[in-house]
Amino acid sequence: MCQTPGLPSPVQDDWCERWMTKRGLGPHGVTEVPRAAATSTDGSEVYVLAHAATSDPLGAGILAFDAATGAWRRTIPVPYRFLGPQSEFFSYLLATGDDLLVVSGYVRVRVETPDGFTRQTNFLTVAYSPTGELRWWSRYEGPMSGRGADHGDWPGSLTISPDGAQVIVTGISTRPGDYQPHPWYRDLSVAPDEVATISYDTSTGSERWLERFDTGDLEFTYGMTIGPRGDALYINTMSWEFESTVLAYGDLGHPEGPDLLWSHAEDPSSFLAPVAIASTSDGVVVGGYSLSNPSGTLDYGVVALDAHGKVRWRANHSNVYTILGTDYTSSDIPVAMATDGDRIYVTGYAFEWDAAYAIGDPSPSIIGSTVAFDVASGALAWQRIYRFPGHRAHFPTSIHTAGGRVYVPAMDSECNFYVRDASYYCKSTTINLVTLDIDASTGAVRRVARFNHARSVALPALQPSLPTAPGFNIFGTSDLHPDTQQMTIAALLDSPCIDTCLPGARYRMGLISYDGS
Repeated sequence: MCQTPGLPSPVQDDWCERWMTKRGLGPHGVTEVPRAAATSTDGSEVYVLAHAATSDPLGAGILAFDAATGAWRRTIPVPYRFLGPQSEFFSYLLATGDDLLVVSGYVRVRVETPDGFTRQTNFLTVAYSPTGELRWWSRYEGPMSGRGADHGDWPGSLTISPDGAQVIVTGISTRPGDYQPHPWYRDLSVAPDEVATISYDTSTGSERWLERFDTGDLEFTYGMTIGPRGDALYINTMSWEFESTVLAYGDLGHPEGPDLLWSHAEDPSSFLAPVAIASTSDGVVVGGYSLSNPSGTLDYGVVALDAHGKVRWRANHSNVYTILGTDYTSSDIPVAMATDGDRIYVTGYAFEWDAAYAIGDPSPSIIGSTVAFDVASGALAWQRIYRFPGHRAHFPTSIHTAGGRVYVPAMDSECNFYVRDASYYCKSTTINLVTLDIDASTGAVRRVARFNHARSVALPALQPSLPTAPGFNIFGTSDLHPDTQQMTIAALLDSPCIDTCLPGARYRMGLISYDGS
């Protein structure tokens, strides 16, 4: 057992961190903000893409840490003005390959048109060596680039193919055509768009192939995944009307590019708003919100498609809880999904109107819930809910699988962020980072890691500062190495000068590493 700093007994962990590193402020006196995390393929280094991490006041940096000790090794600058003084690079995607780090995002460039100056928005993908050498960069300019601020290209997902030969980026790109009525606001119109997917040669950055697909709706991309044999690519999109469409491409290694094998659209009246996609041995699964429960509540939903795009099964699950002998069905909000080949795991949280609500508390209890479905049949294998005594809000944030285990990073809080009642009073500012280690076969919780970085409250003219107090710990991003089972969480932690800092220095970036084996 190890004591969580700043938390009184008996609030204890039974899974201690391997190491913890707390960063200082960035070069400009503001907090480094983590956007993405990844681990080197050999497991020796952990990388965090963070804004405000370099001498470029608006840029980003890849922070490299020793995976064994957490020691900072170097920072690789990702310039904001990557394409010159008239450009702005917003980087937020990170992937690692053998001897390669890849960053992607969108770039805005000020260009002159017959009607005056405008901002042209495009994909920008940049590759570095692990030591920081710029290997290559590539910019994708869609067919409507430079046609006005409403047009452009915005990437949503980045991956490297299993054979290491391709860097693949997918996102949304506007297309020629008349503006369409905004689905939500009748007085607005928006430019039509398509799903654009680009493959680059890992060594040179040259474009290998480009695929564009028009679902007929305005859409967003919600992830992509490559099949276990490395020859099929699945892309998940959601329209403004919440319709989920899966695109399947085959023969990724073909010199002339892949073939579109099929597309599958789900009816939003039963499957609403996808959140994740994962490949299986014979197809793909999409996880998201379901409306198919007779109770009419929001539920976890999973749709399994075979290699030909046909529905194999649909499954949904809603948490049921009991108050004073009466069963109620909660609304369940899915957050993330993963699969290990045998089962599909969905995590999120459920709203429960508990006894405290019944006597006047304006907030529901928010319960972490992880569910496992059988890959072959969609049958429910197990459900695991998590309640931390004293904290009525538990928010899972992501999910990872490796070595017969399921890891669920989350946040515990006494504060309910869903309350919009001005009279609501949050009794504490304590927010803990919590990670569950769950047995994949049974759903049993094997270990719980609860992290809270204690802070000292600094008051003017008071030396020394007040004793350490429980802190405010906000999840940022996480990564699990599949072989070493080392998980690293990048988060924002309270700074010691919480009461006297400038707003930009209220937090510090921290990394917490756990040994999953």
